[in-house]
Formats: sequence, C-alpha cells, structure tokens
Amino acid sequence: MKDFHHEFFHKSNPENDAKSASKALLKALSEEAAELDTLIATKSDFPFVALLEPIRDRIRKISEHDYNYPLKNLRDFEDDLLDAKEDSIDPIKAFVSGANGRSFKDISDFLRDQSSNLKHGDPHVQNLREVVNSDAPFRGNLLSTGVASLNALKEALDNDLKSARENAVREIETRENTLRAHPCFAKLDADQLAGVLRPSETLKKEILSEALLPVVAERLRNYLEDGFARQLDAIIQATKAPEKAKEGYKDKEVRGDSVAAEPPAYQSIQQIVKSTAQKGGKVYLTNDAEVDAFIEELNTRLKALVAEGKGVTL
Repeated sequence: MKDFHHEFFHKSNPENDAKSASKALLKALSEEAAELDTLIATKSDFPFVALLEPIRDRIRKISEHDYNYPLKNLRDFEDDLLDAKEDSIDPIKAFVSGANGRSFKDISDFLRDQSSNLKHGDPHVQNLREVVNSDAPFRGNLLSTGVASLNALKEALDNDLKSARENAVREIETRENTLRAHPCFAKLDADQLAGVLRPSETLKKEILSEALLPVVAERLRNYLEDGFARQLDAIIQATKAPEKAKEGYKDKEVRGDSVAAEPPAYQSIQQIVKSTAQKGGKVYLTNDAEVDAFIEELNTRLKALVAEGKGVTL
C-alpha cells in the first residue's frame, strides 16, 4: 500500500503502522479528488478535462471508505488508478498548467474572436479546429501542428486586414477627391467644408482600427452606396442652407445604417437597381425579354431622377 502511495503521489506515505498509513492514503486520495474538481471546473476553457470526471469519481469513492478498505482491497484499484495517473491525470495537469495550456487557449480564443475573418475551408483553420475538438490534445503532435497553423493564420490575417483597410481608405479618398472637384465645393467656407468631409474622415479612422474583415467591407459598401451620395447632397444643400452643411451628416447616415426621411439629391446606382428590382418583383432574370424590361425600367427611373435635378453616384 505504501509503495502504491509513493508511485501514485510521487511522495512517500509518512506513517509507519498499517492503520495510520491507510488513513494517510485515504486523505491523500480525497485531496486528489478535490484537486481534480478544480481542474474539471476549467472545462469551459479545456473541454477535454471531462475525461477526468469518471477517474475523479472513482478516487472519491475509494477515499470515502474506512481505513480497512485499502488494506484489504488494494488489488481492486491500484492498477487502474496507476494507469489513469500515467495516461490522463499527469499529462492533463501538465498540459493545462503549462505553456501547452496557454497555446490551447490562444487557439480557442483565436477561433472564437476571428471567426468572421477566417475561411473555414482553410487547412490551417481545420488544424485549429482539430485541436479544440480533440478529446486528447495533450497527446501526440496535434498541438504543435495547431500552433504552427495559428502563427500562419495570424500573419495572413494581419496582411489581409492591412490590405483591406488600405484599399477601403483609398476608395474613400478617391470619393473625397470627387467631392472636392464638385463645382459647388469651392463655394463652401471652412466650416461647411469640414461638415461635408467629417463623416468620411471619421469613417477612415474607424476602418483603420477595425479588426474584422467583413465589417471593413460592409462599412465601405455602405459608404459607397449611401454615404457618398449624402455627402454630395450636403454640398448641394450647403448652397441653399449653409448652417445645415456646417453640422454635417450623422455618422449612421453616412454608413447607410438608416435612411433619412427625405431622399438625398444624389442616390447610388446600387440603391436604384435594388429598388427597381423590388418594384418589378424580380430576384433574377432568365431571358432576353426580362432583361430588356428591366433595363427599360431602370433607364426610365434614371432619366426621371436627372429630370428632377438629382444625381446618381456610381
């Protein structure tokens, strides 16, 4: 029994007589069960620790016997517990408390936080999912493969985000240059100019700090489809009501998150195409006649807008 105690706990049983030694073993097993409770409580971060639950239950059940049980029934549990110690308990403890546990958590957090940025068919993403879904990531080289994939994905994502941000800002600046070239732009005073450009300047700053690729794309799309048209409209309105231009347009309007009650003087071609399709009840075109009818309706609507003195942004 004392040999088992030493082999299982990696330290000697301090007692000399059988009764005291057996009680010391039972106490140590009870403490081991409590320690496993604490480890199993981390299941939300390390799901594989659930593997320890039946082992913990077995240890606790043994620890609840009186001192006679280990003396008479050691052969009933010693091999099972020693195997569990070697195969699961020690490896899991070492994994969770060390660098491997931090790496596992990094992989899990990355998959959760960057889900919108990831291509789920990417082999590197598959490697990460194999790690977090594994019942035993503490065995073999699964984690080391996952760490290599994590580093590769982080580098690729940094490059993709940098490129997406720069491209979005470049698109916005191109539209800002178009605003500056508008005949009425030169007629605005400094406060009016600031009011017209403030929304896109704010948007550029936000895009440069945005961490999600889909959000970068959506903010740019909303600006191109709606925000730019509102800035053009602000220039026109400034010549009619200077104080309105000084206030600028609300950021949510520039992003296209809401539609103003009064349509702007400029509308985007995307909005017009969409509303034309909705008016005709079409979600797809299947023949020449449908294409011709759609183009004719679109042509009519565009000309009507121009006739009203309104513009269309492309």
